[in-house]
Amino acid sequence: MWLWHKKMSYSVPVSRITFLLASIIVAFECGANTPCPNTTPQQSDSIKVDKVVISTQNIFDDSDTEQYLLHRLANQFHISTKPTVIEERLPFKEGDIVTAEQLAEAERIIRKEVYIRDASVAFSDTCNIDEAVTVEVTTWDNWSMLPTVSFGRKGGKNKFELGVKEDNLLGKGIQLSAEYKTDEQRSGYRFKVGSQIPFIPYSSMLIDVEDNDDGSIIQFDAAKPFYQLSSENAWFINYLDFDKEDEIFQNGASQRIFGHTGNQLILAYGMLLANTDNQYHRLTLGYTQQEDQFYNVEHNEFTALDTLPQDRKFSYPWVEYEYLQADFQVLQDIYLTNQQEDINLGWHHTFKLGVETNPFANANYGLHAQWRWQKGYMWPTTLLMFSGQVNKTYHVQDHDLLYANLTAEAFYRFASKFGIYNLTQVTISSNNYADLPIALGGESGVRGYPLQYQHGDHRAINAFELRYYPKWNLYRMFDIGLAAFADVGKAWQNNTSNPNEYTGTLASTGIGARIYSNRSSHKHVIHLDIATPLTGGPNTDSWQWQLQVKQSF
Repeated sequence: MWLWHKKMSYSVPVSRITFLLASIIVAFECGANTPCPNTTPQQSDSIKVDKVVISTQNIFDDSDTEQYLLHRLANQFHISTKPTVIEERLPFKEGDIVTAEQLAEAERIIRKEVYIRDASVAFSDTCNIDEAVTVEVTTWDNWSMLPTVSFGRKGGKNKFELGVKEDNLLGKGIQLSAEYKTDEQRSGYRFKVGSQIPFIPYSSMLIDVEDNDDGSIIQFDAAKPFYQLSSENAWFINYLDFDKEDEIFQNGASQRIFGHTGNQLILAYGMLLANTDNQYHRLTLGYTQQEDQFYNVEHNEFTALDTLPQDRKFSYPWVEYEYLQADFQVLQDIYLTNQQEDINLGWHHTFKLGVETNPFANANYGLHAQWRWQKGYMWPTTLLMFSGQVNKTYHVQDHDLLYANLTAEAFYRFASKFGIYNLTQVTISSNNYADLPIALGGESGVRGYPLQYQHGDHRAINAFELRYYPKWNLYRMFDIGLAAFADVGKAWQNNTSNPNEYTGTLASTGIGARIYSNRSSHKHVIHLDIATPLTGGPNTDSWQWQLQVKQSF
């Protein structure tokens, strides 16, 4: 019994079953004396697309007799996605030759759009698969315009946000937002706009501007990614310029405040090297220029000039090799609740190597190296997801950096409404950047402790959750889940001038509620947790509540 509510995967011959049923139905309609020919294609059979019929559905079904006034108002004020927007995002067009696998990939691509709740892409019924057929595309919208009023508390610090966000302006897939926000480090205004680049298929651009009390941030992105697995090429441009203040917390209090200004430019072009048996080999060539400068701020009472992070200035061309094994499964109740999720169980590796043009001191050259990987395994009641990352620099600063992280996630569904989740994460580092500390506490792990409570070169975390999926739904807009959890972790070998006041293992336990906005384009999961620290330490409370907005259960 599959308790993950699996919808379909590449390993199941969906098209074979679909076309067999279609053959039987059409045979009865055509008459007993005129049976259809054999319409049972293989999973990889190629079929010509004669016509693409697109149907975009509103947020709620107007024919549903259980509709509330709120649902009717949402449908009335929501502008449904234009069929031309969906057509532009389909990886095929009329006249193309496609397979059932490519239709499944098209569903995944459409579902990635935040304003789309779900999508169906399928061949229409036909009596002869050797002839061109119609592809029927149906999408269901999310509510995309949200006046935002939110507050939260994490790691003992409050945050607040007020604004408006629209992810599907006029039904054209344009992203627009304006907001005021304040958190543990800064407050200010943010404006963001994103859309497809005109006349460049499958492309996108984003402009993001922030004006905060401690500085400003300007970011521009333009990209044409590997839109589908078999895409021949991709390109990416990123520009970032910022001036802000960074605040480092430790031992339950603010430990350092310093100014941070910098800029970044990334240019990249990628190409598909080979595509065989759902295995894809890609090569990307790029260039990165990055500069970070740190300075003391006038109102700072904590940081001495000699303890500022070291400035960084990098400029290097790089090459990246990517290996992707496609083994996608459509599951539910993994990172969200009661929602279709596309999970790839295949291997995914990226290897990146860059040569620094400004090596440190008298070195002849410098290197930037990175390796990232991911793999999943699934059984009827168990899903395991593994991922890792290693970053290494050589002769780019006075000390070579090493950062390695390994993450293992286990999902075990032992009943229709109950599951167990376990997260294990281990991080080791050497000469890590001082403005990016390896920390533990609050949002960085072990709930119930202040933000960044414990620092170290190395860190280990284990989080255990008993999850309850009661199938409670509020007005068909919010899915409710509950969890009981226990966290344990430790950061150690802290070589900075500010040692941890508590060097033992951190542990906590607690309960929480999860509220998933299933009709919202932001796919937010509200976490409301009450946690109790089980081990001592200064500046910790007997219990702590947290209200956070995350992207997963």
